[in-house]
Amino acid sequence: MKKLLIFDFDGVIFDSTKVATDYLRTLFPLATEGEINAVLIGNFHESMERLTALYPSQDTEEEKILRRERYAKNKLGVKTYAGMINLLNDLHAAGYILTLNTSAANANCIPLLDREKITHLFDFLGTKEIAKSKVEKFKLIQEAYHVMSEDTLFITDTLGDLEEAATDNTPTIGVTWGAHTRDILTSGGHKNLVQVVDQVDELREYILKL
Repeated sequence: MKKLLIFDFDGVIFDSTKVATDYLRTLFPLATEGEINAVLIGNFHESMERLTALYPSQDTEEEKILRRERYAKNKLGVKTYAGMINLLNDLHAAGYILTLNTSAANANCIPLLDREKITHLFDFLGTKEIAKSKVEKFKLIQEAYHVMSEDTLFITDTLGDLEEAATDNTPTIGVTWGAHTRDILTSGGHKNLVQVVDQVDELREYILKL
């Protein structure tokens, strides 16, 4: 059977890693660079909660709203990685089921998909509003399409996502054009990491040979 493909959003489809890390630095100006980088090594929302507890904001509600609006505006300007839209269109045309499992909220995700006219390619949009845990969204996707984890393939750019996918041994491809390098992605020795690729064409080749 065709694989059900589960794509991360930021750092895989859209080149938004710098916008996201810059936003984190404005949220937590007293945090160390290591603490900022560590946000992508675990579950994103749990990591954010830990940083918020360590560095509680002194901003007014109005200031928080303005900061979120600036972030949303900046994110709307990011581009897709070269070749990614063609890949998604080709996979959809070939009969693959495409889904998203992302920590991003609808407001920071769907407008970008709509702008690139690729929203319709995805059968399931697993955004923050569906669940903050990617583990939970993996289960929801499996239940919705009546598949086992081994019949899916997850594509991500972070070690944190890789670790969440490891909870039920979801086969995962790590891409190096986003947040984490090959060395970081392979540092945990996760058995569910089936491949690391450096280019979109390599991703295409791996998927199509399955």
